[in-house]
Formats: sequence, C-alpha cells, structure tokens
Amino acid sequence: MADLFKHRLAAAYANLRAQHADRVDVPPERRFVGFEAYRNAIDCLRRSDVAMLTGYAGFRPGQLEYAVAKGVNVFMEKSFACDPPGVRRVLQAGAEGQKKNLKIAAGLMCRHSRNRQELIRRIREGNSVRFS
Repeated sequence: MADLFKHRLAAAYANLRAQHADRVDVPPERRFVGFEAYRNAIDCLRRSDVAMLTGYAGFRPGQLEYAVAKGVNVFMEKSFACDPPGVRRVLQAGAEGQKKNLKIAAGLMCRHSRNRQELIRRIREGNSVRFS
C-alpha cells in the first residue's frame, strides 16, 4: 500500500482490515509513504498481480507507466489524468501494456451515485432531462 500521507495510508489500511481482516496481508514493511511510495508498492508485486491506482489523478500517468514497465496489470479509478499531456501518457502506457499482454481496467465512481443512476435511467427510458 502507498500514499502521499501517512494518516491517509493508516486510515485506508484500517478500513480494509475492518472490512476484510481475513484477506488483508499488508505488514508495515509493505506500507509506503511519500512521492515515490507507489514505486515501492509496485515493486512488491509479481508480474501476474494487479496494481490498484486510486490516488491523485495528477500522478496517475507516471504510476501507470511504472506499473507497465514492471509488467504489472493495473486497475485504476478515473480521472486518468488531469491534462492533455497526461492523457497522452496514459494512452501511450496503454499501448505499451497491450504489447506486453497486460490488462488495464478502469473504474468509474459514478456507479455509486444515485443521482447519476437516475439520470441514466431517465435517458434510457426516453424521458426528457432538464438541467438548471
């Protein structure tokens, strides 16, 4: 596990342990803090493992590039980048990952939003949608 901030890492770890105590195996020596923490965490993974990139979008392109270079599969939350150069880096890393037969999956947080689910339902049913 990795995060920029120690308190956020501790909170994330505590939440995972509370919900999945029997499935969480992250001893202190595999919990990393700081700007380069993601590298240490990815370095702990085997080639068939999955790196979960769920932090700040501004750092996501570099994290994805590193995971692909290490031959690790990736799950990442959106936003994938915060500017056009970052998006191009993500697309290039995706192309490199495809050459290595890596899997890169993305999650959209809107699946948890009742308002967005209702909006999608209305659109699919052909109802008009008003924005104020």
